[in-house]
Amino acid sequence: MNPLLNFFLLIIIASLAIPSLSIAPFAPTRKKDLKRIHTIMNLKKWQKVLEIGFWDARVSSYLAKNNKESDFIWIELSPILFIIAKINLFFSHTKNLKLKLKNAFKEDFKSYDYIYIFWMPDVLKNKLKEKFIKEMKPWAKIISYSFDIEWWPWKKIKDKPSPEFLSIYIMTKE
Repeated sequence: MNPLLNFFLLIIIASLAIPSLSIAPFAPTRKKDLKRIHTIMNLKKWQKVLEIGFWDARVSSYLAKNNKESDFIWIELSPILFIIAKINLFFSHTKNLKLKLKNAFKEDFKSYDYIYIFWMPDVLKNKLKEKFIKEMKPWAKIISYSFDIEWWPWKKIKDKPSPEFLSIYIMTKE
């Protein structure tokens, strides 16, 4: 096999595997949960949402299509996943969603009303806990898909309407 092709395949595999080993399982938010997330958020036209990326910006895309007067930012560290999301965004013609190839630790959380995450709790605790506490607005909410953030010191609500749905946790600083 061509050494250059091997190198590119290694880069692609590493770009996809490293985040999934350290942040969350390599699995997108299930389509049947998108409407529930949208209902839970109950977005107003002036609100701003950050999805700390994993997979294909599925949540941000769905929310942006259904909330044309809100602003959405999706950030992702993996160049491959970023390119996939960029292609999807191009074909969806969604105007209120911006994609950023960026490290979540370098994003300023102060301007967001909602932050959507699908990260394992230990990673959040070790990597983002202090950032959430320091930078989030008092009324902002974190929406955690599937994972309970046990260390969250303030108000937390669990949404799980039936066994076939994954849990969604809503956390505020209230």
